[in-house]
Amino acid sequence: MYTRLYAKKGDDDDDTQVVALLHSHHLLDHKSDNLILKGSRHELRGVACLGRPGVALCIGSQRSISKFRASLESAMPQKRFKTKILFSTNNNNNHEGCAAGFDMFEQAILGELREHLASIDEEVEFFSLTGIAA
Repeated sequence: MYTRLYAKKGDDDDDTQVVALLHSHHLLDHKSDNLILKGSRHELRGVACLGRPGVALCIGSQRSISKFRASLESAMPQKRFKTKILFSTNNNNNHEGCAAGFDMFEQAILGELREHLASIDEEVEFFSLTGIAA
């Protein structure tokens, strides 16, 4: 006789907010690419930029970020998406202001993304993604 074990369905730890970068080589102003601007559909806050690279700075649960990435991969199977977790706000008090700084998910330009990353001491990630020398 076999016993099946199922993972408990439920919400992630509600106190844990993950701050992550989700990006692809290029996301231009096309219908499918514009889905990166729809993070609020997945209960995320943050900003997203179209261009080379296409980047979203996402704040929310790990589960929500994973669902967002899966929806992008499903809509654009030809593109490769990467996710980099910058930190969790429940265990890093220096960055709690980042999660509080966003009320919604909105479009931004790369310069604004750089400012947001610099405000949380992660500007090096901007240079890494864009290939611009610091």
